[in-house]
Amino acid sequence: MPEHKIFKIDKESEFFESIMDMGRGIKRLKNEFAEKTTGTNLPVQHTPQLEDILSDYNKKKTSELGMDHAVICVQDDNPQAYPRAYEHKPVIFGTAYQTMEDGKPKNVTEFFLFSPVGYDGDYFQPDGLQMVTDEQEEKKIGQMLFAEGWTDPAFRFFDRSPVGVALPDDYERPIDQPEQPYKSHAKQTYLVGGATLDLIDDYKDRLKNHEQKTSDAIECLKSIVMNDLKEEISGSIDHKDGYYANISVQGNDVFLSIRMEGKSQMMMAGQPIALKDNAHFDVQESQYNHEYKVVPKKQTEQGKALSDAISAIPVRPSLGDYDELVADFPFEESDIDRILGTNGHTPLLQNIQGYDVLIYNTDDTGDSDFCPDGCTQLSPAIYFWLEKDRQDMQMGISPPPAPESLLRELSDFSNSTRLGYQQDDHDLPEP
Repeated sequence: MPEHKIFKIDKESEFFESIMDMGRGIKRLKNEFAEKTTGTNLPVQHTPQLEDILSDYNKKKTSELGMDHAVICVQDDNPQAYPRAYEHKPVIFGTAYQTMEDGKPKNVTEFFLFSPVGYDGDYFQPDGLQMVTDEQEEKKIGQMLFAEGWTDPAFRFFDRSPVGVALPDDYERPIDQPEQPYKSHAKQTYLVGGATLDLIDDYKDRLKNHEQKTSDAIECLKSIVMNDLKEEISGSIDHKDGYYANISVQGNDVFLSIRMEGKSQMMMAGQPIALKDNAHFDVQESQYNHEYKVVPKKQTEQGKALSDAISAIPVRPSLGDYDELVADFPFEESDIDRILGTNGHTPLLQNIQGYDVLIYNTDDTGDSDFCPDGCTQLSPAIYFWLEKDRQDMQMGISPPPAPESLLRELSDFSNSTRLGYQQDDHDLPEP
């Protein structure tokens, strides 16, 4: 979410009444359409004609409310990437909760208008609404609506996806980038080719085999739990309720948790079921409550099959297994890097528009002699732009047009046509 101003919507305000009037208008249009097409008191049939009527009405009312006020916000927090511009419009979020009044529970709903702030400081300020200026109150509202990103607001109105637009001509990049909670490292990127392609193919084959063997072990254990132990597990719960298995694998250690489905009692859904040793495997307590490490018994056919399946899981492959791909870029490890396993040696493999790209972390973007055999060094700016395009499209967001400087950079890059941008498509003059 871009920078925004928050306005509390008073239910006594004209703005709130206008929104309610809009809702009543939509209901009226639906009823009128139903009377004309299907008859009074019959269900409304949603047809393309009705959708057009409602669309025209919504556009008119949205404009009257000022909710079409568009501002341009710029994403520019990465010095290696081109800034990206998006058009944003105001949105209304609402929440519902219960409080006590005179010893009795009372249902409360609250609504807030979030007005995005453009790169030039422009934002929509509705008449008659009070802006929230207290930082603590603003934080409380955000917590109530989003719970630090863990939940979505109960109500969303006028919620529209941002639209990518060209970077404004008068936009100036900040000299100093804003401080980030976690300082990400710079990148060095390479388009895979030549001898490295063979290494990557080998890595993919090994990874596919690892995933298949892991899946085989999970399915083997799941079959025992859901079939061979069904009578034993069902006997400890209401037989109508049912259960399911959560299985995870860490190396050659397999962990199991059994949970109730809650078919007969909805409130019991997800409740754990205690496990004990059985004919096919023993269980050991893990660090999580009601999660158990599984130790197969080879005395039964099922237990031996499970033991064989777990033993067959190979060590998960890493690109660090290939000396030819290991770099030695300058890298200062932080506590978060240590937790995430981020370093300046092992690359990340990512597919960009059908082509494999190796991404390395570094704290020095200066010239380096390192380049995996047969690979082509790719500008990080190209990588970041194409990757953000992918993320936008995945979220249903129309990406902004590529800047001319990026297109020129691509035109000089030997694989530009393979990466989806062509100079001729953008009517650019020759360099």
